[in-house]
Amino acid sequence: MAVFSAIGSACLLMAIGAAMEMYQMTSSVDKLQDVADNAALAAAVSGETDNKELQDIALASIQSNSSEKITLKLKTQGEEIIVDVFSEYDPIFMGMFGHKTRSITAKAGSAAGTNGKLNIALALDTTESMVGDRMTAMIEATTDLIEKVEIADKGQGNVKISLVPFSDYVRLDTSFAGEDWIDVQPDHESTWQVLDMENSENCQQVGSGETAYTECDSYAYTTRTEMLTWEGCMVSRPDGFHTSMAFDDRPYKGAAGHTSCNGFNNAMMPMTNDFDQLKLEIEGLNNRGRTYIPSGLIWAWRSLDEQGLFDERYVEEEAAVQKVIVLMTDGANTTSLNGVSQVDDWDGAYHWGRSDEDINREKANELTLQMCSSIKDAGIRLVTVAYDVDDQETIVMLEACASSGADFYDAIDAGKLKQAFGKIGSGFSKARLTL
Repeated sequence: MAVFSAIGSACLLMAIGAAMEMYQMTSSVDKLQDVADNAALAAAVSGETDNKELQDIALASIQSNSSEKITLKLKTQGEEIIVDVFSEYDPIFMGMFGHKTRSITAKAGSAAGTNGKLNIALALDTTESMVGDRMTAMIEATTDLIEKVEIADKGQGNVKISLVPFSDYVRLDTSFAGEDWIDVQPDHESTWQVLDMENSENCQQVGSGETAYTECDSYAYTTRTEMLTWEGCMVSRPDGFHTSMAFDDRPYKGAAGHTSCNGFNNAMMPMTNDFDQLKLEIEGLNNRGRTYIPSGLIWAWRSLDEQGLFDERYVEEEAAVQKVIVLMTDGANTTSLNGVSQVDDWDGAYHWGRSDEDINREKANELTLQMCSSIKDAGIRLVTVAYDVDDQETIVMLEACASSGADFYDAIDAGKLKQAFGKIGSGFSKARLTL
């Protein structure tokens, strides 16, 4: 009996040990499957198409989710990204009986797509300070964002994007002149004085970028008279209507021949899913004028508004629509709302600013924060990007404007700007597991 009891106990122990070994191995396989799933999802949502880039993204996901030694194989199959991961399991109990290390594997597949209908308004600073490498970096970063959205959309037509370049003002295409929501200033003759550099003495430029000005020991001026016509420049509505989205029988104001906003300024592009045309428009962006962030915000908002001016956007009746404004600026507000013009009973508020830059910044920042709050209250997600901004007040303002801490990006250089826009573009994707 003692012998049979010992044998029975040994068999029982072996059975328990084998069961525990099987449990441990199954648990290891389950953990490896989770690692594979996460790697596939990370690659799919990235928006990348290059196989090596996808490999690096999947491998980075594996390393962040496991400390085990895991090898990876990745391939693309149509719209799917498929990953195979391999690891080794060292048996503990069965190892005592000569069982060797066993290989375990897991496979996962994923594809990305957009999460329903999506309207995105890109409000981009195109002021004088956005010169040279800055403009190049913004063009490349914005193009990258659009390409990531385009990849995620996969031709389904779920995403539309508006482009709102801004400086002192936003300019519309002149084809909108006949719309009932716009009040275009009549053509009129205007006379003003222009600095005569040849007859002024010892003139030199003071400062750089949008706040630069010409200083002379003595000044001479010439008189210029021209017939001014509307070239697309939109100024603000007076009497407090400059922050209101409601039409209220108060047409938006198109100013004729304003020197800070004419045919040289980039025109706003309403909502479209023609991504190729969007990229062409972005490639042609130039820099001009001074910074007035409220102008970019209000027209980005108008491009999204269901009761607004443009019928190109998706509307709520079609599906649940996400609405997003991406605001990028490289510096502080340098002008503010100041001055109302009246020509032939036409009135429009200009963003001329004052001679005191601190007052301009204070007034415009106050209005920017007010508009950001109104935009968020309207259910619009607001993403803000500070590009190489050295003014702390502006950084604080942009962070406060963002819908969340994760929606604010402090891009200190061109590389960080591209990373920020890439992350924003990828964030519009929703990846799903297919295997």
